[in-house]
Amino acid sequence: PGVASWCLADGLNEGLFGHPFLPGEPAGAPASEPATLRQAQVISAPFDLEWPGTAGVTLAAATASGANDFRFEPSIEWSGGPLSASRRGNPADSATQSFSFGARMSGAVVRDVAHFLVALDYQTLEQPSAFPSASAAASLGGLPVNALSTVATVAVDSFGTSVQSFTQPAVRSWRGGRASARADWQLSPVHSVGVRFGLNRWKEQNPLLGEDPVSGAGTLLEARDLSAAIAVSSTWRPVSNELRAGAREGRRVWTGFALPTTYLLTEDIGIGASPALPGAFREQALELADALTVPMRHHTLKGGFDFGLSRWLVDYLYGEGGIFRFGSLDDFAAAEGTYLRASGPSLTKFSEPGLGLFLQDRWEVMAGLNLSAGVRFERYWYSRGPLIDTALAQVTVLRNDRRPVDGGHFGPRAEQPTSELLSRTYPVC
Repeated sequence: PGVASWCLADGLNEGLFGHPFLPGEPAGAPASEPATLRQAQVISAPFDLEWPGTAGVTLAAATASGANDFRFEPSIEWSGGPLSASRRGNPADSATQSFSFGARMSGAVVRDVAHFLVALDYQTLEQPSAFPSASAAASLGGLPVNALSTVATVAVDSFGTSVQSFTQPAVRSWRGGRASARADWQLSPVHSVGVRFGLNRWKEQNPLLGEDPVSGAGTLLEARDLSAAIAVSSTWRPVSNELRAGAREGRRVWTGFALPTTYLLTEDIGIGASPALPGAFREQALELADALTVPMRHHTLKGGFDFGLSRWLVDYLYGEGGIFRFGSLDDFAAAEGTYLRASGPSLTKFSEPGLGLFLQDRWEVMAGLNLSAGVRFERYWYSRGPLIDTALAQVTVLRNDRRPVDGGHFGPRAEQPTSELLSRTYPVC
């Protein structure tokens, strides 16, 4: 999920974030164009203490550099037609059209000294989906009925509202484009500089909303990610150092259908917009990191720091559009349920500076057996300004203005698996 995952490009955070109140929502796309990546790997538990830990997974990627020879590589892909082969994943037999096109260009400004790489692409993807509820069977008045079709019928008969789009499989779509560029200069035999830039902008219609039982029909997500970074690498054999600095901005705007959220608890059915909508989020961040590596005979020492400053703007209030809850389909037909609606200020601004220090040693005990040990210290300073309206505290006499305080913490912690500290490698002939 995006709310618990990291995406690192060349050792800097790419800002892979999602809606904080949609647990399980799929992670978005990084700003870097996939055609510019040299390699990428998914890390479930960071082995290198240079990287901070996360509750989810870390996608670590390294961008490619240009070569001496000029290359231009266009690409185009298209697929379409009904996907009738998958009746479970596409019960409505929805036809989809998906295509993508782009180009990658690389070469040298000065051979063996300065190189560049540029990539652009645009794609539109459509994906059919299953029925929004796993439970097709239900009862109304003691008689067995189809849950989704009966909900649609009762909504028209009892409330005069059509909810057909929320009870049928939706076709989810993703449309957007990306642009990435990288330039590298070998300033001297000791120092080299790399600069990269990435822009990603897309729209999603009817997106997946994580664990929320509503189908997502009528939901629109507009997103934009922008990132820039510079890295200075220095090598004094055998010692090496890499200094990295980056800046990024990410925006997410969710809007939904004007119909209030309605839940049928027994049948686990949701219709209307998610209570997490609408919502607008923006993150602006700066990051500075340095890592020094000192190899010795059987040891490799590595140490450094990373500093980050994130500024957030959040315009969001859970349940702002209203939430109806009915115990069962019978209660829904009888219009017997509960209703709540949140009201109050929704705009929040805050900042989050953070500092990390690490030191580790990789010891080659024998051929094929390595032992790594180290320590990482992190500390965050949370915003001191008012985060929420304190009028609720005056009415309920309950404090709601408490803010987290971080006195710093060390890692890896005792509960982390020992596989992070001990590794064995096997040579392949």
